[in-house]
Amino acid sequence: MKIRGNHGIGNYLKIFLQICKIFGILLLIFLIPILFLLKLPFDMFLFMIYPCGICFLMLMEQFIGLFNSLKENNPFHYHNLDRILKAMHMSFMISVFVLISFFLTFFYDYSLAFVVSILFISILFFGVGIALYILSDLFRSSLEYKEENELTI
Repeated sequence: MKIRGNHGIGNYLKIFLQICKIFGILLLIFLIPILFLLKLPFDMFLFMIYPCGICFLMLMEQFIGLFNSLKENNPFHYHNLDRILKAMHMSFMISVFVLISFFLTFFYDYSLAFVVSILFISILFFGVGIALYILSDLFRSSLEYKEENELTI
């Protein structure tokens, strides 16, 4: 199966992420009114969902741009390096917001499994940020080698 081009995996992943982005925006818009209509309690943890959700939507936007460059058969470009770096920053921000919500859960009576899962999510996004940093450094090196190769020809 092809990775690049109009019928490649990158194009299908881009379409899937665009659909998920639309559902994520709708969820962020209608979450508070739904909770208000159902008369569910608002707590401090809920307000951490919005910064994490916005950062996650921005992270998805960066990956949509990366998959779009795969569709256009132009993956080695400096714009993609900037997208990877922005995705790294968004991943670190999500990790910080989730870590803040982890500390806020100590003030409420949540189960231990819930607190551990929040800590796991924070560590997971921190690891994704580190992986994206390593990927950006490899991508930067490959772009430098590509430019050097183009200059010698």
